[in-house]
Amino acid sequence: MAHRIDLPQFGSQPQHPSPSVHRSKDQRAGQGTADGHDFKRLPSLPRTKRPVLSSHRHDANPAMALKVLQDIQTAVNSWHQELRQVVGQIQDLYLEGPIVEGWLEAVPEGTGTAENSEASVLRHADPQDLEGYVDQHWGQPQAGTHSGEPAPRYNLCRLDADGRLQCQLCPVDQLAHITRAVARHQRLRQHLSQKHYLESRLKRAVEVLTRVRGELDIPPSPEGP
Repeated sequence: MAHRIDLPQFGSQPQHPSPSVHRSKDQRAGQGTADGHDFKRLPSLPRTKRPVLSSHRHDANPAMALKVLQDIQTAVNSWHQELRQVVGQIQDLYLEGPIVEGWLEAVPEGTGTAENSEASVLRHADPQDLEGYVDQHWGQPQAGTHSGEPAPRYNLCRLDADGRLQCQLCPVDQLAHITRAVARHQRLRQHLSQKHYLESRLKRAVEVLTRVRGELDIPPSPEGP
């Protein structure tokens, strides 16, 4: 008698995926939905405009500031150098010889125009022209002495502290020396005027630059003023 063997039967039973697989799919689906939902909720941000860089001369420009400072430094150095030269010229002028304040006027012997012309030259001439006039007329023997005519006479004139005219007869033998001394005084006045001008410019530069330094809140250096 044959033995019956019970074979396993394979039915079409539905296969259920593991819970882990279901959770993984649900999580992925939920995550994707959440992510998409979050992207839709992002606010619309305004777009920023690109800044426009201007090259106008009055805008903040370090090169322009340095150029202005360089111009000021060049001018100040030039004034300082000129002032040193003028001071040296004044010192040389004092070492050159005596300096007399005033002017020479011919003593009128008549009404001739030659004396009036000489008086104008001696009073209003440029210092170099005055020294040339001296060399021409007194650098050689006086012609009037050889011809028997009296030598021309001159007064040294000046204004006192009250503005009154003071005149003094100038000896003939000292006329050339006094004329040169008067010319030195005229040159001295020119040098002193130039010295005063340069000193005023430098003083003004110090005042303006000091004020600008304070307005820019720049502290002075320890060794500076």
